[in-house]
Order: sequence, then structure tokens, then C-alpha cells
Amino acid sequence: MQEFSADSSVKRVIKNSYYTAVRFAVYILTGVLFVPFLAKQYGNNAYGLIALAGFLTEYVGFITGCIGSSIGRYMNIALNKGDWNESNQIFSTALIAILVLVALQTPFFVFGIWKLEWLIDFLPEHAFDFRVLVGCKVLTFLLSLMVGVIVTPLQAANRIDITIKIDIVSQIIRLVLLFNLVLMLGPRLWIIGMVDLVLALLGGIVTFHFYRQFTPSLVFKGKHVEWKWIRPVMNMAVWNIVAGLGQILFQKTDVWIVNRFVSMDLAGICAVLLVWPNFVQQIAKNVSSVLQPVVMIDYAQGRFERIRDLVLLGTSLFSLLSLFLCGALMVFGGWLLELWMNESYRQYQSILILMLLHFPLTLSREAIWIIFPAFDKMEYLGVSNIVSGILNIVLSLVLVFMGYGLVGVVIATGISLILQRTLFLSYFVAKLLKIKFRQIAVIYLPGVLLIVAYGFQLLALHDDNFLVMGILCFIMACIWTLWICLYDGKVRNLFYVLRGIHRKGSV
Repeated sequence: MQEFSADSSVKRVIKNSYYTAVRFAVYILTGVLFVPFLAKQYGNNAYGLIALAGFLTEYVGFITGCIGSSIGRYMNIALNKGDWNESNQIFSTALIAILVLVALQTPFFVFGIWKLEWLIDFLPEHAFDFRVLVGCKVLTFLLSLMVGVIVTPLQAANRIDITIKIDIVSQIIRLVLLFNLVLMLGPRLWIIGMVDLVLALLGGIVTFHFYRQFTPSLVFKGKHVEWKWIRPVMNMAVWNIVAGLGQILFQKTDVWIVNRFVSMDLAGICAVLLVWPNFVQQIAKNVSSVLQPVVMIDYAQGRFERIRDLVLLGTSLFSLLSLFLCGALMVFGGWLLELWMNESYRQYQSILILMLLHFPLTLSREAIWIIFPAFDKMEYLGVSNIVSGILNIVLSLVLVFMGYGLVGVVIATGISLILQRTLFLSYFVAKLLKIKFRQIAVIYLPGVLLIVAYGFQLLALHDDNFLVMGILCFIMACIWTLWICLYDGKVRNLFYVLRGIHRKGSV
């Protein structure tokens, strides 16, 4: 039987970080260069449908995805404990469970695509193409669930560089194919769906090759199917589903609400503007993707103090990053929108700033959520997500019907995210890590000051001078950087963490 080795050395962390940065650079290239191309080719109306297709896909398939992530947690721990018998049981049971769930959901997918006009407003000339796009997105998503099971051993070994390389190649090929196909065949929605489906299939084949090469002892056999794993997996999956639903209510409903209750054209503009908040979140997600395997390995081996250090450090750095990026977009946002899209988008700078204003308080979610699956406490994430997600929907609709339109939707999302991520999640994290709540709360002080200053400028001074607020962001970011470096010691903690990883070496 092959011996499983999980590499948590400093060399591996740095290497994973390098490939993560390269992947992020590719995403930047896609967002900065390709989104304007698609928006101009398809128009605001059709481009909004592209974003909504992704929303529908995640919405109808998130149950299976939550079960898949629960399976990954148990398999990850079993592999890091070197228990191949248990690992094979979980692996075989997982594949059967995912196949059954896919089969059960297929009739609902077919009916949903057939009656798509019940959910989304779209022009008659887009009907066929939009249905093909959604169908391809559904197949792509279901395929990714199957691939998610076989990629777990690579994540458990902290070899995320392999999957990142596959992502990078896929993104580059996607960019080239879509650019050429749209120019040759015209702006047809089905082109995007077909390209994504083909690339997902090819990526799955390559991932399967690396899985067999890396963990040949992990195999599917009928005798390994043990239904005893269904109960613990489903127990965690239920809270994963609740958390996933809450996340959808947060991040995936803005464009839909604007499409249904405000304007189809504004929905397309909203989807374009959301590229920048998503860009900022992608930075944090890339950092989080490097930390997540380390946290899971540390949990399996009882290194709880290092988990605490990683979470506190990540929260501080994400807050600092948000301040710098908010300041940059306040100063250069209007010029950037004009250069990126066209002159008409400059008028939406205030909306873009509202989309980003809460990030110094909320971006830390990417640093702290990773402990919930590790500690098997998804109920904390689930409760906070679903309550705040429902609040987001209700508040958005109230503000829309009060006449605030797109601005109301953006404000509602910001308020709900602050309540969920800054208060609820921080409290639960402090409880799990057995630290005082104020150790996390003090990190959010610059973000609170920024929102108060911006509100005072708009409501009391009736001034929307973004330059002043941008300079204030930079000043607070610099002060916060000095505090971290000279007084709080969190930068030094980073070196302690990396030195600890190096000293303890591979599992």
C-alpha cells in the first residue's frame, strides 16, 4: 500500500503561492481585457444573461456541491491520518452518492431550462441561445462535482499547484477560443456555454490522470461502499447546504433582483461593475486557497495554535488590502471605468464605491471561514449565512420598491454582509479559537472609521468628492500598516508561522 505524504513545508507553501499568483494574474487579464469585449459584443441586456446563467447553475446544483465538500472534509482527514481503508470507503461511497444525486436532480434541471422564462426576463431572440447556455452551465457544474471527488487527494496532500496549473491552461484556452469564436460566429450565447463545457471535460480527464498518478492506492470498488459514512457526511452537508444557500442569497441575487424589478439594461451594468468587487474577493480567495490545506493538515495533527495565528494574521492583512484597494478605486475609479468600458460608465463610480466600501469589514470572511469545515462546525457558518442572506433579499426588495433601484440593492447587500461577516462570524470564530472577541473586532476599526467618514461627507457635507475619501483610505491604510509592523506584531507572526511549518516539515 502506498504511503500518503502531505507536504506542509515552507517550500510547498511558497510554491503554491507562486502558482496562485500566476492564476490570479490570468484572472486579471480575463477581467480587464475580456469583460469589456464581451459587454460590447453582446450588449448590456445579453451580458446580464451570461451572469444570470452562472447564478442559476449554482442555485440548482449547490446541494450536490455542499455534499461533495462534506465528503472532501472526511476524506482529507482520513488521508492525512494514513488510513487507506477508511479513505477508500469514503471515496467509493462518495462517487456513488454523487451519481445518485445527479440522477435525481436531472429532471428538475430539464424542467427548469424548459420553463426558464418563469425565472428570468429575456428577449425572445435570446430564448434558444440562453437555454443552451444554461444547459451547458448545468452540465459543466455537475461534471465539476465529480471531478471534485477525485481532486480531494491532491488537496489533502497540499498539492494545489497541480489543479492551479490546469486552471491556468484552461483559462488561457478559454480566452483564445471565445475571442475568436465570437468574432467569427457573432455574439451568440451558446458559444460561451459550449466552450466552458468542453474545457471542463478536458480538465476532468487531465485531473483524473494526476489523481491516478498521485494516489494509485485510492480506488473505487463496490465492496468499499459503506453506508455508515452517509450519516456524518449528510449531517455536515445539511449545514453546508444552509451556508451555501445563504451565500447565494448574498452574492448571486443582486443581478437577478435588478433584472426582475428594476431594469434589464441596469442588470447588465450591475454585472459589469461587479467584476471589480469580485476581483478584490478573488485576491482574498487565492490567498485563502493556499491557507486552507495547511489549516486542514494542522487540524488533523492538533496544531490549533498555528491555526489561530493564521486566522488572525489573514484577517488583518485582508482588512489592510481592502483599504488600499478602496482608496485606489476612489481616486482612479471614474477614469478606470471610462478607460475600461466607455465614457458613459464614469457616472457609475459612486455605485462601484458603494460595492467596495464594506470590504475592510467583510473581506476577512475569506480568512476565517476555512476553520468551520476543519472543526466540523458548519452550523455556525450556516446560521449566520441564511439569516443574513434572507435579510439581504428582504432589504433589497424594500429599498427597490421605495425607489432606490440599483443603489438600494447595493446598500442592502453591504449592510447584510457587515452584520454577517463582521459580527456573527467573528463571534463564532472567537468562540472556536478560544480567544476574546475584541482581538478580532479591533482589526475592523479602520473600516468602521471609513464608513462613518464617508457617510458624514455625503449626508452632512453633501459632498461626493471621492478624491478626499481616497486620500483618507490611504492614510488609514498606512497607519494600520505601521501598527501591524511596529506594535501588533502580526507581520512577525507570519515569519513564526512559516518557520513553524518549516520546522515541523511534512506530515
